[in-house]
Amino acid sequence: MRMLIPSPPLLLMVSEALGDQAWRESGLGAHADIDALNRKITHLEQRIAGLRLQLDERGGELAAARAANRELMTQLNAVHHRRPGTCDRPVKGEGPLHWAPGIQDR
Repeated sequence: MRMLIPSPPLLLMVSEALGDQAWRESGLGAHADIDALNRKITHLEQRIAGLRLQLDERGGELAAARAANRELMTQLNAVHHRRPGTCDRPVKGEGPLHWAPGIQDR
C-alpha cells in the first residue's frame, strides 16, 4: 500500500476549516460585538435619514431666500433706473418694500 503525503496548502485549508467549525460550535464567537455593531449601524442610518431631512428643509429655505433676494434686487434695480426728476414713494398700506413708480417731486 502506498502512503500519500498531503500538501501544505491542503493541510492549511483543512486546519482552518476545523478551527472555524470548533469556534462556531464552542459559542465563544463575538455575538455581542456583532449585536452592538448592528445597533450602531441602525442608529447611524437613522441619524443619516434625519440629517437628510434637515438638508432638504434647509435647501427649501435657501431656495426661498434666493427668490426673495432676486425679487428685492429687481425692485432695487427698478428704482435706480427711473426717469430723472421722479421720486418713488412708498404706497400706504402696501408694505415697506412696495413702491409707487414715477410720483413727481414737488
